[in-house]
Amino acid sequence: MSKVIWGGLVTFFAMFVIVFYVAYNETAFVATDNQNALDNGTRNALNQSVNMGHLRVSEEVTIDPEIAKEALVRNYAQSVNYRDGDRFLNIYYLTDQPIIATDAYTSLEGSTNFTKKEETISRSRNVYIIEAKKLNR
Repeated sequence: MSKVIWGGLVTFFAMFVIVFYVAYNETAFVATDNQNALDNGTRNALNQSVNMGHLRVSEEVTIDPEIAKEALVRNYAQSVNYRDGDRFLNIYYLTDQPIIATDAYTSLEGSTNFTKKEETISRSRNVYIIEAKKLNR
């Protein structure tokens, strides 16, 4: 009888470890996907919204905020690999200067929770700045 009890305990422990491992990896994948999508979307949006006419004339980098907003939403949506759950994108700072501060949330409903449905939220923040190097002519 003792071998049956130990076998049951080992089997229960192994199942617990497997379920925990799967839940942790799913959460880590969603967090990494959210961070990569926010990084790519912010960087590409800022690069696409540079006002090239002003750059050619005065050699100063300025961006168009409306184009940056549209490009950020489009690029963030295209960069996402994990489609389950809700996503929220916030833009905190955006002016004609080449700086943008963004924040993104991803909610993931627990698929491995047995007792109740819990929601895990992954948050990513990003500040992207284009700086000019001082050049002497």
